Amino acid sequence: MQVVINIADDNDQTPVCPVLEEIPLDISSPVGTPVTQLTVSDADIGVNADIEFVSVLEGGNSEGTIFEINPLTGNIRTIV
Repeated sequence: MQVVINIADDNDQTPVCPVLEEIPLDISSPVGTPVTQLTVSDADIGVNADIEFVSVLEGGNSEGTIFEINPLTGNIRTIV
């Protein structure tokens, strides 16, 4: 399975995220298995530098996803 990560920004400084390589994950991994943690930085100042992570599937929603992302930390884990 391929997961695409898009980074959106609402203000002037573009957030930066290191390139993620292939992450092996066994199909029989139990629910709650940690997958990876996204690390994003933004050169903006104050609240404009705040980062929020959101999981959205193609079509604009998160129903049916097999991953959960912590909106504050960027930790991704399995939920199915």
